[in-house]
Amino acid sequence: MSKFLLLLGPSGVGKSAIIDELSKFDNRFVYISPYMTRPLRLGEKNKVAVSDEQMDEMWRRINDAYFLGQVIYRLCVAAVN
Repeated sequence: MSKFLLLLGPSGVGKSAIIDELSKFDNRFVYISPYMTRPLRLGEKNKVAVSDEQMDEMWRRINDAYFLGQVIYRLCVAAVN
């Protein structure tokens, strides 16, 4: 059975640093680039800026529960309610 590790937390707490360190020991740990709804800041890397047209498509996919994070969020909300 396949397993995955999902690191969640606010900006700046070290999620990327943890993945960077883990990937030194095992190349199965990878960093998945987040999609940003704002322009990238100076020095930001491994992130993807999204245009308005792409954002429309992203909202469609979010509403369709296409993204794992959105699916997990909906399951948690349903469990609480």
